[in-house]
Amino acid sequence: MDFTQLRHFVETAHQMHFAVAAKALGITQPALSNSIHTLEKELGYRLFDCSNKRKIYLTPAGESFLEDSEKLLGGLHVAQRRAKEAASGQSGRLVIGALSSSLGRHEVLDTLVEIQTSYPHVTLEVIDDNSAGLSARVKAHALDLVLTRFNQTLLDNDELECQYLYMDELYLVLRNDHPLASKQDLSIADLRDERIILVPQTTSPALHAYVRQICETHGNFIPIVRDESSSSFTALRLVEAGMGITFVPAAYLGMFADRLVYRQFPSIQTALPVYAVFSKERKSIVRNHFLALLKRRFNNA
Repeated sequence: MDFTQLRHFVETAHQMHFAVAAKALGITQPALSNSIHTLEKELGYRLFDCSNKRKIYLTPAGESFLEDSEKLLGGLHVAQRRAKEAASGQSGRLVIGALSSSLGRHEVLDTLVEIQTSYPHVTLEVIDDNSAGLSARVKAHALDLVLTRFNQTLLDNDELECQYLYMDELYLVLRNDHPLASKQDLSIADLRDERIILVPQTTSPALHAYVRQICETHGNFIPIVRDESSSSFTALRLVEAGMGITFVPAAYLGMFADRLVYRQFPSIQTALPVYAVFSKERKSIVRNHFLALLKRRFNNA
């Protein structure tokens, strides 16, 4: 038994005439009769009563079988439609992982809104995580796409595609009464004796490495990072409390502006590259469209 036989049976039951049903199905009447006969033989009982030469009738077994056959064909139609929609990117699920700072960029948010509008039947899920968490999830194929900072292990992974998106500017943050808050010619060397608060190295290795590198290169010292916070938001709160200074991405610029000062350095630009990372094996039309729109927005920024 196959779905072709079921279609033949259902159409014949609707038309109650072999010749009319055969024409509707686009096959010959002998081919239809043979298909129905084969189906009845497989089932072991008659579906049609053909004793009346002018008209055929469904047997009690045929009436019962018709109801279930229509449900099966209806389910097949739904399955085919959903598969076609998924294949064309019109339905399915898109799971995106991103740093909190990336989600603060209007380019990312505007692209998410456009994808939601363009693909209303696609379920969109956005996961906020740190660099280490995003790296682990995309390696495990748990996310369709991640927006994360530079990570050499990701770039060296042959199973992953890494595409550059933008440079994420970093700002030095101090409490407004800090001696360096109003210093005109602020330099990296001025931070030599400062207590720097950062998110843990285990969760954001790129930020840790970068802060250390700029301090050693431009200030000739190894930074003091004794205090760590779970997030950049928490780091800002600790700076506000007077526990030290921190570096945060541009997305946090202006937060608690009445108590904190955000500074950059006249001599160098502090910034980290952000990449879009995804599995080469996992194909997704919606993901590709999202990435194309996102790159276009950053290129036009």
